[in-house]
Amino acid sequence: MIKLLIFSFLLLFGGLHGHEGHQHHDQPVVKSELFTPFNHFSWTKWQKEIGKLHFVFLHFPIALIFMTVIAEICLAFTKGVFYENAARFMLISAAVFSLPTLATGYIMSLTMPYTGSMATLLEWHMWLGIVTAALAITVAAVREKRANTAIYYTLLIALFLAMNVTGYLGGVMTFGV
Repeated sequence: MIKLLIFSFLLLFGGLHGHEGHQHHDQPVVKSELFTPFNHFSWTKWQKEIGKLHFVFLHFPIALIFMTVIAEICLAFTKGVFYENAARFMLISAAVFSLPTLATGYIMSLTMPYTGSMATLLEWHMWLGIVTAALAITVAAVREKRANTAIYYTLLIALFLAMNVTGYLGGVMTFGV
């Protein structure tokens, strides 16, 4: 396992730095736009890089919310403790991971030059993303307090729908119609 981690680290970061004496002199040296001297620091470039993490973070809460719904359906049919624990774990995890998803999405939106209908899509996606994150946290809290089951399932369905609409709008912005 440790060898795999070291190999992955070297593979990922090993190619980022040139080795002294091993550069091809006929090719220009490309300097990183992010690691410039401090007096040339550009927050916009960092925002773009941090914003790209939105695509990494967003898939995890989507899968967790979807699987929470599946676990709750299985729980309704089997009354198994396994499904109850799985749903609880996945819902809490989705609520936690919705926050970095929201933050990186917002940072990414600051660097997107959308106009017209794309700007409208971005605004809807942003507000529905906020609603989805708030719902994820609320549903997890309601489940933890073991409140009214009807309220919990109603909120879970609302969360599932909000997640799907938000994801659809994000997909339209990324891939088109």
